[in-house]
This record gives sequence, C-alpha cells and structure tokens, in this order.
Amino acid sequence: MTSTIRGLPAVRSGTITPAMPRNQRDRSCWRRGNIGVGSVVLWAVLGGCSRGARVELRQPFAPPAQQRVVLRSDWVCSDDAGRWLLEFPLPAAHEGPRDFHIFLTAVPPSGAAPVASDQAGAARGMLMQDVGKLRGKTVFTTGRVRVRRTWWQRRPRLELDVRCDDGTTITGWAYPGSDTLALARFTREHATDVALLQSSTGQDAGGATGPRAMPE
Repeated sequence: MTSTIRGLPAVRSGTITPAMPRNQRDRSCWRRGNIGVGSVVLWAVLGGCSRGARVELRQPFAPPAQQRVVLRSDWVCSDDAGRWLLEFPLPAAHEGPRDFHIFLTAVPPSGAAPVASDQAGAARGMLMQDVGKLRGKTVFTTGRVRVRRTWWQRRPRLELDVRCDDGTTITGWAYPGSDTLALARFTREHATDVALLQSSTGQDAGGATGPRAMPE
C-alpha cells in the first residue's frame, strides 16, 4: 500500500522517515570520518609499530655536560638465548658511527630478573663507549631488567634500571628490530668481553676492553 504526499514521491505507508536535523547529520559524518582514523591507530598499535631504544645515563663523576646523557637509536636486536644488543650514535645524533654499546645476556624471555655480575641465574650486562674521555667498558653490578610482552604488540619491550661498577646508572627501554647480524658481529668482535661477562670466575685472560677512563 502506498500513500502520496503532495510535493514528495510516493512511498509505502508506514515508512516515511523524518529528515535528520543538520546537527545530527554533522555528528554522523564526523563519526564516519573518524572510523578511518581510528582504524589506522588501531592497526599501528596491534601491528607493534614501537621500535628502537631510549636510555639515559647518569654519570656523577663525569664533566658537567656529560653527567646526564640521553641516547636514542633504532639499532636494537635480540636472540632466543636472552642476549640483547643496543647500539647508539653520539647524543643528539640520528646517524653516524655506533659509539655506545649496551650488551646484556641471560635476559628472561618475559618477566623481571635481577642484574648482578657474580650471581647465578641473574642477568648480566655491560656498557662500552668507543670515543671520548670516558671510553672503555663498565659492567652492570646491580639493578633489574624486565621484558614485557603484550597481545597487541609483536615485539617484546625491554626495560632496564641498572647500576655499573663505575657509578653510572642506566635507565630506559628498547624494542628489538630484525637485524640479528649486528649481534653476531658484536659478539665476534668482542668475544673476550662477552666470555668474561658470562664467566663465573670473572678473570680476564687477556684481550678484553679496558675499564672506562675516569676524568682527572
């Protein structure tokens, strides 16, 4: 059954819908437009777009300009053996030589672990600096590392809060990339340092990187 209203096309009885007010139409269009934006954001979160690393070094013994150093980089990798490598250029640089290296071993696949240089089952690590007055190596002595895994991110997140044997404290986070060749290169070039870090005796057989130079 149809009905006719003067000035309007014939429609079926009972199906006439009042025109939507302008303000409601605007809100409806806004919601439809934001579906696409929300989808992109959701895809980014679920896809695990987080990457790279940011760490902060606190060095009370260093010259004033180096007492607080923030390092950022996308050079992060890890493997199934619990080894992590974070490498950084000079502070405030986006590219350039990899002058700072943070290496960790015995990091759990998920959850938290203590950091110690002489405790069985603890994570171990070191910071190596290739340039500057503080070049050399310092070993993690105390602290904690944590690996967080969530269903909406493909990559695990490493969080570290450690203290080194020269008094440096390191805090920060990292997401690993897919470059496992860097980890193989580092462990090959610094095989003695890696072996010494993993050794239960801590005795240097020769060839290891020397400790960081302390400013006079």
